[in-house]
Amino acid sequence: MAINSNVLAEMEIPNAYLKSLPKCGKDCLGEGMYRYLTADQFFPECLLDYLDQSSEYTTLEIANRVEASVHIWKQKYSKRHSLRAKVGKSSWGGKVKGFVGDIETTKVLAQRAETLLQNLRLRFPGLPQTSLDVSKIQHNKDVGQAILESYSRVMESLAFNITARIDDLLYVDDATKQRASATAELMPVNEPGQIGAAPPIQRRILPSPFSYQRSLAGATSAMGASNDSDEIDESPDRRTCQLITNGNLRDALAGSLERLAF
Repeated sequence: MAINSNVLAEMEIPNAYLKSLPKCGKDCLGEGMYRYLTADQFFPECLLDYLDQSSEYTTLEIANRVEASVHIWKQKYSKRHSLRAKVGKSSWGGKVKGFVGDIETTKVLAQRAETLLQNLRLRFPGLPQTSLDVSKIQHNKDVGQAILESYSRVMESLAFNITARIDDLLYVDDATKQRASATAELMPVNEPGQIGAAPPIQRRILPSPFSYQRSLAGATSAMGASNDSDEIDESPDRRTCQLITNGNLRDALAGSLERLAF
């Protein structure tokens, strides 16, 4: 969120803040940080990894010290550069080389410190306002800039809350999906037609005893019906022969019984 930072950057640096700065950037930074800044090769990310950023207070303190050193070296560079322009090169003679080297060194140190401060703010975007920002707000006399600064600060706060809420919702949604997928893996469901599902078990249905009795009854009735049909299909002559044969047998039996009786 660079809205509020841009508004603060456009504000004029108060004289009270500049007067409160130490005269030397080394005293402001400390021995360790100053040694890294003045080295032949400068890597801001390595320097940030070296510094203690365990809490917001220590990180803000580092930002205040680096920002103060930036303005110390910028003031020195502007003063020496203006002095060099006023005096001119002809009157310096051979003694000008050392002074020019100091000017370039001051410029390089200011640029390195400013780069370090930018990387620190990129690494910690939610860093509170520095001492310079607070001093600008307190000593600002431009009403328009004051309104823009307060409005941008409120907008950044709302945007931060909305972003945090969206991140929470995305986290909960992701956790719910992972829990659902884990549950689905632990409880496999075998549905018909599903790849890898076991075929359904086919049970053999035994015939009912009632159906067996019905089949027997049907077979018996069918046999009886066939016998009846055979009797119906017999001709009258065949029936007459059977009756005569039955009558002869009866007469023979009756005669045999009479002989036995006498």
